[in-house]
Amino acid sequence: MTIRVALSSNMIFEPKHVKVIKSIHTSEASEIFYVTYKGAECCLKVFHMGDDPGFSDDGRDLCRYRCESQTYEALRSRGVCDRGFVPLFYGTYENLDPELFGNSLDSFKNDRRRPCAILTQYLPGATSLTAKNVTPGLLQLAIEGLKAIHSAWVIHNDAEPKNALVVSNRIVWVDFDVSIVFFAEKRGDLNLADEIESEVEFFCSCARKLDYGAVLNGTPIPSDPMPTSPPRPIRDEMLFHDRFVEYIYPRVRRALRAGFEQNPSLTATANHEAVTFDGGSAATLLDQFKPDTAILRSSDTLGTGDNRAPADLKVSWKWKSEWRTTTDAQDAREYKQVLSQLNYYMVQNKTKYGFIVTDTELVPVKRLAQSGHLAVGNAIPWTASGNQLTVRLGIWYISMLAARNDWQLSHHVLNG
Repeated sequence: MTIRVALSSNMIFEPKHVKVIKSIHTSEASEIFYVTYKGAECCLKVFHMGDDPGFSDDGRDLCRYRCESQTYEALRSRGVCDRGFVPLFYGTYENLDPELFGNSLDSFKNDRRRPCAILTQYLPGATSLTAKNVTPGLLQLAIEGLKAIHSAWVIHNDAEPKNALVVSNRIVWVDFDVSIVFFAEKRGDLNLADEIESEVEFFCSCARKLDYGAVLNGTPIPSDPMPTSPPRPIRDEMLFHDRFVEYIYPRVRRALRAGFEQNPSLTATANHEAVTFDGGSAATLLDQFKPDTAILRSSDTLGTGDNRAPADLKVSWKWKSEWRTTTDAQDAREYKQVLSQLNYYMVQNKTKYGFIVTDTELVPVKRLAQSGHLAVGNAIPWTASGNQLTVRLGIWYISMLAARNDWQLSHHVLNG
């Protein structure tokens, strides 16, 4: 049973009634404590306060305390807290004196400014959503919670599974210190509808990683290391294509084949179809336009299957992800031209997914629901290794997304 804390109408709690039991979590920006307030179990999140960081160029508030306090007030006033998708909000206190709490707030005593704090509901037994406890039902509850948050015109802005807590077979979203509260359809350069769509897609992508983590960790496969001899040099795109065929195609195909063969539940539930990775002409060519690579069903006859995630292979002196922000007109034009070409392939094939690979990086791309909108992922360098996301693993993951039964996205009419 939840014990509600009675607060004044101005939502300011009284520090004298707070008893700190223990610290739960510490970061550079804040510390979270398990406390009692007037005898009720609560969480107290205390923020380090320096000079006001102000706002970013696109309109985001950079003050973590202000973000979280404004978010909780929006969620409380619009009924989201009472629906159980987020903790109950009990109030704030600014200019908090750390000396009132003995040595519990020692880490705040040397700050230039006194801290600010937020008091919320304590959730006993809560654990983050992980590969060990994730279920389809919990994922659906997490998405419903995000939608409830969005209904209050709030973007969580850090919608990773670690911030979705499992509490008695329900999901409670926490950690709103980088959240964005909208007071109109737009806030600076940010558009509410676009941010909602991107956030749901982002969480779904993170959730799939939980599923695929089990596949990666539970699928034994004999080692097939990359050759130790230095790769031969590249002078043009044809040579880059040759190196890609030699080093990448067979290893990604082998990983996909092993994953589907050893995890029949992926296809048994009709959520996935076994796919493979091949050259662009292995799939159906639409109007004779040929992407450089194709991800298609393993069962497709050569030249007849859907290309579920086309790609464009380029050499790095013709395209770089960093040209997205370049001031050089020619580089900016080349950046957009390659994305435009890939988008054309994706629209032709009615797919959400695509990617660009150069001799230095892999860049995932996703079409959003709005006509012409693309989400361009962070570049994955060929030098990545160990616990980092590598190019081969990135292509495998894109292939798994393309294997899902929701890989398609209705396309808009292409103009000649």
